Amino acid sequence: MLLWALWAGKEAAFKALAKKVPTLPFIPRNFEVHLDDCGLRGTSTDAGRCSPRVEGAVLTPEGTVPLRIYRRCTCIHALALSEGEEFFDYVFWRVEVLPELKDVDSLEAESRIVREALKRCVATHLGWNQKDMEIRRTEAGNRPGPPRLYYQGKRTILDLSLSHDGRFGAYAVLMPSPDDRPPESDKSEIACRAEDAVL
Repeated sequence: MLLWALWAGKEAAFKALAKKVPTLPFIPRNFEVHLDDCGLRGTSTDAGRCSPRVEGAVLTPEGTVPLRIYRRCTCIHALALSEGEEFFDYVFWRVEVLPELKDVDSLEAESRIVREALKRCVATHLGWNQKDMEIRRTEAGNRPGPPRLYYQGKRTILDLSLSHDGRFGAYAVLMPSPDDRPPESDKSEIACRAEDAVL
């Protein structure tokens, strides 16, 4: 688990920074993960439980990136922010077990499932109509750019991340602070909690 956590931390930091520096190369040895404790050294008796988060940071060519890692069963979920750790309080995230897909392009289907889950989250918490949302990616140099959420045809300021690997799909979205939410939203604060990792 610890090795997976270190790798997930490197990838999360890179994804966060690549939004600001699209030409940043992913050279794993240049992303040094430091964790505050090793609560990720679980045993098989821990299966099914979500461990408390592990705090840390990733030292990168662009500076230090705050990191939070969660573990449940055989799933590691890493959150990294390029803005600063105080913004973790406005990140809403979820990990889901993907259905077994047969006779379809599984990568495309997994991507679609995770995108729809993120749109449901935003619709629930901001009061937006899910049918008016679209997630688009544009080219950023020689690789696909980060996903962007459009609402009623206009690009939003929401920062989001989508991921799927094997049986798991995940999303994270940095929501506006309660003071910056649209007036039609009746939702209170959104916090990143360990129990939000649903498997």
